[in-house]
Amino acid sequence: MGLESFGQLSVAVAGGLVGGLAGFAANLQRLRVERRIERRNVAAALAAEIEALCDHVTEEYYKRLKIMGDPKSNQEPYPYHGFRGEREYMPVFRVLGQHLGVLPRPLPRELIFWYTTLTICLERARDLYELAKSRVLESQQDAIVMARVQCGEIDRLLEAAPRLVEKLERLAGDSWFSGRFQCGRSRRGAPPLE
Repeated sequence: MGLESFGQLSVAVAGGLVGGLAGFAANLQRLRVERRIERRNVAAALAAEIEALCDHVTEEYYKRLKIMGDPKSNQEPYPYHGFRGEREYMPVFRVLGQHLGVLPRPLPRELIFWYTTLTICLERARDLYELAKSRVLESQQDAIVMARVQCGEIDRLLEAAPRLVEKLERLAGDSWFSGRFQCGRSRRGAPPLE
């Protein structure tokens, strides 16, 4: 084996190493891009769902809950039946829950806490519905107390939502969301609740 064969062998080995490393680097880059796309998609979907949930709660449920919590108002036993916690109100979170790991920490924990609080509010809404539709005076008083507790929890949810949406928007890199969502305001510019 001569010097010439050794040179050819060295070039072949070096070419194989460079080719292998180039493939490895390309694969790593592809994985990074896919992860970034997945992170952006998860963030955008969750931001949209949180905004929609807050709009629904603010426009439909919260106003009626405030009326119910006011003992001076003269209303029906339970003024609203459309938001009782019996339906699935957070399908995006349920579907994308396994992908929360692509989001940077501590955002997954904050999202889980927010959605858990919403779930508790939904369960309380079901209990409140049952109490409020009762004609017994004691049940009505318990319903008013529970309505006040529910209002406090929903206030905290609505206060936390803009920070979450803002973080998710930054991850999504979507300027469409920017400045659109404010707690207690719908997209159509409805005034915040007093």
